[in-house]
Amino acid sequence: IVPWAIARSYGGGLKRSTLRSVYWRLALGCYPTTDLAPPKAPTRCDMEAGAPAGTTSKNVEIVESWAPHVQASREHYRALQRKVLAKPSVGEEGEEDATDNNPLHPRNVEWQDYFQRMDWGKVVEKDLNRLDLHETLDPFFAIPRLQAAMRAVLMTWAAANPHVGYKQGMHELAAALVLLCIRDARRRTIEEKEYGLQDESDHAKRLRKALNVLLDLEEFEADCFTMLDHMLNKFRLREWYQQGDTPGEVSAVERCVHIQNALVAKIEPMLAEHLVHLGVEPQVYALRWLRLLFLREFLLEDCFILWDAVFAHGHATGEGCDLARWIMVVMLQYVKTDLLEADYAFCIRRLMRFPPAPDIHLFVSSGLQVGCCE
Repeated sequence: IVPWAIARSYGGGLKRSTLRSVYWRLALGCYPTTDLAPPKAPTRCDMEAGAPAGTTSKNVEIVESWAPHVQASREHYRALQRKVLAKPSVGEEGEEDATDNNPLHPRNVEWQDYFQRMDWGKVVEKDLNRLDLHETLDPFFAIPRLQAAMRAVLMTWAAANPHVGYKQGMHELAAALVLLCIRDARRRTIEEKEYGLQDESDHAKRLRKALNVLLDLEEFEADCFTMLDHMLNKFRLREWYQQGDTPGEVSAVERCVHIQNALVAKIEPMLAEHLVHLGVEPQVYALRWLRLLFLREFLLEDCFILWDAVFAHGHATGEGCDLARWIMVVMLQYVKTDLLEADYAFCIRRLMRFPPAPDIHLFVSSGLQVGCCE
């Protein structure tokens, strides 16, 4: 099931799937896979292969084994939220050591963290109020329950990862994950026939029970947090949010410069030279592309297809979001002609307002070819 799921992710086979969030959690490492064969990047034959029998005994056992881990991750989120978002207690009058409970004392780390969270909260609130993850979805994300859930997810992650904290753009990642979790939970019955859920055999009943746990609509907030946490930490997307102010830490800006001045220069030397000559700094466009995994450059459903492949590749290779870097190079190749004929102002406009993509799958296949050249 794991090699097939990865192959299906590469080939765009999840476009109409109501189990996409399950595949993503698998690829992001949210489920245990230690008892399975080591994952590998698929061959062309793998990508064209059909679906395996969904209710075989082995597949059912694998999916069943995920259910307790999912439930544990949800409890972990709630416990973490209570821990990191708790307001420090103020000591009673007459206590000897005023440092421990004085909110204004400069050495009171607990209160400093609290005030930092308050600052993050203001930015999160502002970002969520102006969230524009494609206009047709605005009413959906304006629902108070969803706003509160996204706020809780983002604040919990920031408080649990103070070395990174909350950065603008993370709210769009969270919004995309919330949308997918809710959509999958509501539309799971669309694929009942494909996955054997209408079957009354023992295998089918067990699979249905396990999927009911994995796709519990009431748990979308906790599931969103788990996916976001794995994206940013285990999948190392946080590297594109880092400032480089910690010893030994490479800043996101330095990573962008390396892509343009090394990788692009190797594959498209004329284009790289032109961008450098014009003074186009890579972080101007690359930070947005990579921090948001192209959410503002392509239609949302096309972005999901890119995410399918990026997550699958990261799972298969253990190299995080390398495929995203390579897709970025392909994007530059896609507008190469426009850029080579343009001045600085037009180049920036083109890079920040990327033209529509007629076939998003070409960015995946071409990105994999770029990876072979690195």
